[in-house]
Amino acid sequence: RAMEALSAAIVTSITTTLTPSDPSQTRVEIDLEGSCEEGSAKVTMSIVSAAFSGLPRLRRHKLVNSCMAPFLESGGGVHAVSFKCKSLEEEG
Repeated sequence: RAMEALSAAIVTSITTTLTPSDPSQTRVEIDLEGSCEEGSAKVTMSIVSAAFSGLPRLRRHKLVNSCMAPFLESGGGVHAVSFKCKSLEEEG
C-alpha cells in the first residue's frame, strides 16, 4: 500500500505541475522497485506531456526533477529515479 500511495503522489505531482489546467494532457507510466518505507524505492518512468512540446531534453528533465525533489529528500521514500520524456507530438 505504501508503494501505491507513493506512486499516486508522484503521478499527481507530475501531472498537476506540468499541465495544471488539464492534467489529462500528461501521461505517466511508473514502475517502483524496493521499499519506500526504508527510503530505498527506485522509480522508473515514461512521461508524455503537452508541456514538453518545443522544449529541449535538458529543460524537460529539469521540469521532472523539480517535481521529484520532495520525494528524493530524506524521508521522501525514493533514492533513485530514471525517466524518459516525450511530447504528445513525439508520441504520435
